[in-house]
Amino acid sequence: MAKRTRARLRALNLGGPMHNLADMISEDRIVDLKAETKEAALRELVSLMATSKCVLEKEALLRAILEREKTLSTGVGIGVAVPHAMIPEVTDFVIAIGRSHRGIEFDALDEKPVLIIVMIAASDKHSRGEYLKVLARLMQKLRNKEFRRKVMFAKSPREILNAFLAKQSEETQ
Repeated sequence: MAKRTRARLRALNLGGPMHNLADMISEDRIVDLKAETKEAALRELVSLMATSKCVLEKEALLRAILEREKTLSTGVGIGVAVPHAMIPEVTDFVIAIGRSHRGIEFDALDEKPVLIIVMIAASDKHSRGEYLKVLARLMQKLRNKEFRRKVMFAKSPREILNAFLAKQSEETQ
């Protein structure tokens, strides 16, 4: 890995502990989305997240995610959206991943359909720095075209999980 990339990762640490993505992502929260619309996809992923013991109130999370999307779309382009919320009804970081082979209109920055949605929820007790570190680490992965290809061509949720974790292992070497 390039020295510059390692330096960026260290800079994102901001002196605090790095959360392990393996603790946030669970195979049972990775799905091929049935949804065909942005709101339906968000609802589907919130329902998945609600299976985590860290999500105390599903409706509060859904409201926060939908409200965030009204403010500014989290469709960042390159076929990716990263909806996220920090609320008191979530006790720790939780991630759900959905993929759509058809693509979902998401009001993305590049105006192209979204294929991969990585939803993040966290407690409002986490520092803004911790939250931004997690977002930055996920975006670093998702910006990589080969990584997105692995996610899209994975044959199972386990393969998608392994792609996220293998990429994380490579970054820390």
